[in-house]
Amino acid sequence: VVSLDLSTTSDPKPVNDTTVGILFTLLRSNNQLKELNLANHGHHLTITSMKLLARLGRKLEKLDISNGRIESQLLAPTVCAMLSVPECTVTTLNLNNNKLTQDGMLQVMQVMRKSNTSLTTITVQGNEAVDKASISFMNFYCDLNKFVPIDAKFKPLILGAETNDEN
Repeated sequence: VVSLDLSTTSDPKPVNDTTVGILFTLLRSNNQLKELNLANHGHHLTITSMKLLARLGRKLEKLDISNGRIESQLLAPTVCAMLSVPECTVTTLNLNNNKLTQDGMLQVMQVMRKSNTSLTTITVQGNEAVDKASISFMNFYCDLNKFVPIDAKFKPLILGAETNDEN
């Protein structure tokens, strides 16, 4: 299985901590799953399952946790933890229609700027507290990551110029 879509299930039970725990256990030895869609279930997730999702960033390429109404104080640290590890392989992250605040977005932007080189696409539409300038900066950092496989020095060079850094 390369892609798993749990966004709409016929089971009336939502994706929750137990589901994510089982997924995490099963995926520990499975390196084939690259896409995980948990859209529409975020409001059933707690810090326990969000920590496990952050660890899955070392295996996944695409993660969709949109339409979950996940609070920023839970969402931002999870995304930051996932993106900050050097082994992160997530290239596409869908955070649409959650409750990400401007402060949460700034935390994610800091991680993108300082350490993440894998994420090339992020969507945050429907997070009312996030301003357009922050979205533009986030997209800029994602665009810079697209050049990392070509030249690892490109991103630091551009970011050094952005801050007028002499390094």
